[in-house]
Parts: sequence; C-alpha cells; structure tokens
Amino acid sequence: MTVNLDTKNELWDLEPPSFLPRSRLFHLLPIGVGTPYVESLTSYVSRLAVAHSVSTGTLLAIEVGPLIKTNYSANRKSIVAIYGQESVRALNGIRLGALQLVRALETLTLRTDLQFLTMLPWTEVFPALGLLKHEQAWCPLCLEEWLENRKVIYLPLLWALNVVKVCPYHHQPLQSQCPHCHAQFLPLWRSSRPGYCLKCSGWLGSSKDARDVEPNFFEATDEFQWNIWAANTLGNLIAQAPSQHSPLPRETIKKALVFFVNKFSNGDVSAFGQLIGVPSSKITQWYSGKTIPTLDKLLKICYRLQISLIKFLQPELKQQVNTNQVTLCPSPQQRQLTVTSQRNKARIRSLLKSVLNQNEYPSPSVREVARRYHIGGATLYRYAPDLCQAISARYWDYKKLLQQQTIQQGINEVKRLTPELYAQGITPSVKNLASVMTNPEALWREEVLETLSEVRRSLGELPER
Repeated sequence: MTVNLDTKNELWDLEPPSFLPRSRLFHLLPIGVGTPYVESLTSYVSRLAVAHSVSTGTLLAIEVGPLIKTNYSANRKSIVAIYGQESVRALNGIRLGALQLVRALETLTLRTDLQFLTMLPWTEVFPALGLLKHEQAWCPLCLEEWLENRKVIYLPLLWALNVVKVCPYHHQPLQSQCPHCHAQFLPLWRSSRPGYCLKCSGWLGSSKDARDVEPNFFEATDEFQWNIWAANTLGNLIAQAPSQHSPLPRETIKKALVFFVNKFSNGDVSAFGQLIGVPSSKITQWYSGKTIPTLDKLLKICYRLQISLIKFLQPELKQQVNTNQVTLCPSPQQRQLTVTSQRNKARIRSLLKSVLNQNEYPSPSVREVARRYHIGGATLYRYAPDLCQAISARYWDYKKLLQQQTIQQGINEVKRLTPELYAQGITPSVKNLASVMTNPEALWREEVLETLSEVRRSLGELPER
C-alpha cells in the first residue's frame, strides 16, 4: 500500500476551530422589522428580560447600566437611576437615551437592527417635541387576538407615537388606562411585561370592541378618518426605515417645502401657508430651515396636499406629484367633528346614553369620555348638554365619595397609629405618621389633622385648649 505523506490529515490539524462570536444575551429576534407594526424598543427590552427569566429592572441594572454609565452600581435596579424620569418616556424616540440603549443592547445581543425599533433613523428630520406619548398605549383587540392565536405579545412602535390615536387595523381608539385599576404607566419600568398592567399586573387585552357602543360612529366622523390616515401613513414610514441607505439630513423638510411652495404657489411662502392653513410666521421659519415642524404639523401639511409622508420627504418621489391631480383637503382643524347633521347629533346622544347606562366605576368625566372616543368636549356639550351634565354630576359624586372615604380612612389610621407611635417613644408628628400610613396624603385633610390633634391631647402630647 502506498501512503502519500504530502497529504495533510485533518485529524492532525492543530489550528483551533473558528466560531462565530457569542452574544452575552440571547440573540432575540425583534418582531416585525420592515413592517408598519415593528416592535418598540421598550417592548423588546421587556421580552428580552422574560426570555432570561429576570425582571426588566434586573436586566437593565446588571447588563445595560454598566455599559451606559461609568461607575454605575449594579445593585441599583431603578431605571430612573440609569436614565432619569423624562428619558424613560423617550426610549423609543430620537434622544441620547434611546441611542445609548440601542448600542448597549446590540453589544449584548450582537444584533444590528435594533435602531429600527425606535425613531432614531429619523433623528434629523423630526424634533423630539411631541414625538412620543408620555404613557404606554395599546389596542386591546390586537392584544386579545395575539393571545388567542398564541402569537408573541408585544407592543408596536406605532402605538408609542403621540400623533397615533387609533389602531389602523381595528379602527378603534388606543387605550392608555388599565381597565382593572385605571392606572396609566410608563412604557418601561422594572416590572414591565408586554400586554400586562405595570401597576396591578392585569391583562390589557379585550374582545370588547369600543365601536360596539355605537356601530359605525367612529368611521362616520372626519376626525376619525384623519386619525386612521395618520396611523397608516406613519406605519408606512416606519416600515421604510430599514431600506433607507442613509439617514435623511436636517435640510430634508426645508427642501421639501421649497419644492411644494414653488409647485403650488409659485414661490410665495405666505400664499402657500394660507393654502395649507398654517400661519405665515410658522411656515416662514420652516421654509428657511430655522425650525423644524413637529410630526403632527408635518402630517397635517401632507394631509392637505394629499400625499404620503414618505413621498413628501423623498426627492425622487416628490417629482411624481402632479399639482393638476391634487385637490387640497380641508385641514384636520377644519375637519374636526362639528356635527351639523341631526344624524350625527343623534349618534352623540346615543353614545353618551350608553356611557351613562354602563354605570362604570369609577365614573368617567366628560373629558375622559371625549378622550376615549376622540370627540371634542365642546362638541359633546354643544349637542348633548343635559347628558354631559349628568355624566359630570356622576363623576363629581364619585370624587366626593372618594374624598370622604379618604378622610375616614385617614381618621381611623390616625386613631390607631398615634397611640402605637407614642408607646414606642416616637413623637406622633405628621412626618412620622406619614411614614407608616397607608395613604399619607390624607394627613393634609383638615378633619384628619383635627383628629390627630385631639388624639395627641388625650395622650398628653399637646396642651388642652
């Protein structure tokens, strides 16, 4: 048998095998990148924590915090300690906190697509002012459908945008108040879990369609149609982010306005402002590039021009706009629900009667009803003053009852806790009582303070009157 000594035997190859670098945290796939329903960054953080069987606060404190802050103590599990209260509200946006979190998570997971879970691709185009909601918002029907179909529960970036008021899929208002404890909460906290209330851990999904209160009411209003258009337009914009070869520069909006001013008003800025319903002073600042319009203002311009936001921002698409084919829409302000027809007036009355008949607890205010259904409060009072007054009266009755309960609870706690503190040698002052009371705010009620003085006098703590 002939042996070829020149052939290299792989069994004797002493070179160490090459492996792809390993991530410290799971290489968790974000949901919906490149679609209108892409996951938000805060939702991704919460899901990543669940995947590692730890709380969101623990994940951020131990893994993310040290990458963001120097000399950071991993024992501090407060998200505010890392970012600050206002920055927590902006983690899906364009500020430094969002960029730091993206970079830290990409380092830990070895992913390269997490910026698309935020508005960072549009940093130079949109100002941070008014970009994001202060509280978490969600569509109960989306959450319920995902749960029933055994899909991953997450929170889309679209829901975090301040101008998005409705679900473009179910055509119903987004909710921001827990149906169980009625609390509102931040998009990210130490115990965050997508689909569940931050305060009471209640499930936020529901199969109850808000439109069941008054069928076809929402679709019939101009304001609701504007909200649907805005949600769809922004969804398409978000979906385009991964295909952008480079971030759009700050001059994008200025150049777009110059193009449309020339196209629609032959270069007359003031005339263009009147055409789209924007004051001359504002349109001049935007046109010169001194300031950038907020996202809601920019959308309203696009709505008037009847073009998508993507077409407005991209030069190659703007060239396709034919002014002869464009009929300016009334502005959203002009199209807000004014309800001149008896039919719509009847619908509003039917809606308010339904609210009254539900006997909801706690009773909602007229302002809350207006917020839920995206109808101006003045409109409600104009066409159904009697029903609004009934809703308002019920709300204030509830507030008075709540106040009485708070006072009575405070009195009972003062009577019980004051002697206990005194027996322990602790002065039963307002400050010391506040540290052990269930509801320390009750101490500021006159009746509770008077009870405290009476109890302290009976103990010899205060002189008799």
